[in-house]
Amino acid sequence: AILAARALGDPLALRLFLALSQRDHTMSQFRAMAGLGRSAVNVRLEKLRAAGLVDTERDGRHLRFVLTDRGRGL
Repeated sequence: AILAARALGDPLALRLFLALSQRDHTMSQFRAMAGLGRSAVNVRLEKLRAAGLVDTERDGRHLRFVLTDRGRGL
């Protein structure tokens, strides 16, 4: 719960999390939405993954970021 609160305390991480509550996204979609580089987006996604809120699924050559059951429960 503490990791989730810390992760969602970051405004960009919260924005990514809220976007995932609408639908799955790829890194490219997140980068376009946030207007930031891969590294900045990846740091926030890793925080969300470490908190158990986000996971990845392989979609052909791409990774799709999805909410976990825990993330959907918030």
